[in-house]
Amino acid sequence: MFTSNLSFQLKPSKIAWFFQFGLYSLLMLLCYLTLAWYLVVLVGLLALLAWYVFMKQRQVVAFAQLKENEWTAKYTRTSQIDHLSLKKLLDHEIYIVLYWQEEPQPCIVWRDQLTLQKWKQLKILAKLHRASAPIMAD
Repeated sequence: MFTSNLSFQLKPSKIAWFFQFGLYSLLMLLCYLTLAWYLVVLVGLLALLAWYVFMKQRQVVAFAQLKENEWTAKYTRTSQIDHLSLKKLLDHEIYIVLYWQEEPQPCIVWRDQLTLQKWKQLKILAKLHRASAPIMAD
């Protein structure tokens, strides 16, 4: 199958921010209801520290398909473009996860990071990748 113009420029995601904030709020509510006040403060500070460290990791700002499983990716805070092999592509409706052979952490693309046309292209690509993936027996 011939695919053209499969390059994606990612915008910052508001959905991801609200998802993280909602989980943090739920965690703090559960801690408040079950723990002493000093443990709630400790858990809150540790959660904020973990979020800060997570946000400082390099994140994908653009990626493009070259061949079937050969992709390029551009990350934040660098002008270098990495060549990666796609291992798996999973569609979870509101976000799509790209697993790379070379990278230990996957790339998560939220719905609001792409235009509607680009989002549909990525969803179709995920369906095609799932259909072409070999079935593994347990």
